[in-house]
Amino acid sequence: MIKMERLGFTTYRLNPILNATSSSGMSPDSQTNIIGSTASSPYDDGLASPYSPHNSITSPIPTVPSNTEYPGDYGFEISFSQPSKETKSTTWTYSESLKKLYVRMATTCPVRFKTKNQAPFNSIIRAMPIFMKPEHVQEVVKRCPNHAVSKENNEKHPAPSHLVRCEHKSAKYMDDPNTSRQSVVIPHETPQAGAEWVTNLFQFMCLGSCVGGPNRRPLQIVFTLEKDNQVLGRRAVEVRICACPGRDRKADEKAALPQSNSKPVKGLGAKLTLSTEIMSIAKKRKHGDDSEVFNLTVRGRENYEILCKMRDSLELSSLVPAQTVEAYNRQKQLENQRQWLTNLVSQETKVKPRTKKKKLAAKPGKSVKKEYVIEESEDYGEFEIY
Repeated sequence: MIKMERLGFTTYRLNPILNATSSSGMSPDSQTNIIGSTASSPYDDGLASPYSPHNSITSPIPTVPSNTEYPGDYGFEISFSQPSKETKSTTWTYSESLKKLYVRMATTCPVRFKTKNQAPFNSIIRAMPIFMKPEHVQEVVKRCPNHAVSKENNEKHPAPSHLVRCEHKSAKYMDDPNTSRQSVVIPHETPQAGAEWVTNLFQFMCLGSCVGGPNRRPLQIVFTLEKDNQVLGRRAVEVRICACPGRDRKADEKAALPQSNSKPVKGLGAKLTLSTEIMSIAKKRKHGDDSEVFNLTVRGRENYEILCKMRDSLELSSLVPAQTVEAYNRQKQLENQRQWLTNLVSQETKVKPRTKKKKLAAKPGKSVKKEYVIEESEDYGEFEIY
């Protein structure tokens, strides 16, 4: 230590202590950042810092799991075979256009796995649910408390709080001690003889609308192929757990279609719209100076004659002035009204002849049927029944 006094101020300067025999040209500050360095530090108080480097990875699951598609060097793939008969009451269905799985709660859904190249021995497949939206992705996906404590589907099960289950005899349910994320792990198997895929049955134990669980938040299931805590391949699929998978799939696919400008109208409205469009086209054709000629090929003599009549009618209608057409329509409407009134009066003034019926004497032990005679009064349209 060197003591220096200058203008009444006393300062101290430490001599740099360097190892003369060190072959490294690095500074002391850079040497202290080397992982595994045994150099002592004045700030080392024996407590592990959360920012200090780790010599070994204790958890294979990060805080925010990745959902990026990654087939890896072994070509890891998953697929869903469509049910033989898809109806609204089907237990599960997969939409190829939306890349989305629709499944009913607590029902088995077959998921198929394969690798293009032979995966390492003792590899595993992990299925872990995550939330899709950024504001929810850090939260752990669990079952709602209502279904987790219920006796239904939970008897003698090792993981009643897990959302995803697998009906594999070697399935293991993992709770990560660092991130608290839940997952199910099954061994990776090779396909049987003559088969391309390995099928495993999965179950989803909560509805997407359950409060305290998914709570209407979009879900994804991330399937990873792992070996010694290293991810060899990754696939992710969006899942909707609902009561009617077939109905919800059709509704989502319909909503995803591009919206057209004109909406279809059923019943009489469609006929009115069609007639309006035809009239507008006809008006444009009348007032236009279109003299272009077209040829139309027709099969059958009868069809040809019908089209000839239509052609003649169109040609004649184009020659009639608009005022004449309107006057003709008004005259035709008045004639129809007069004809309707004439028919109505003739029906009211029609008189039917009165018929007389003989009254039969009542036989002993039998009732006499009553007879009703209609008598017409002088005023037409009024009748009396007695």
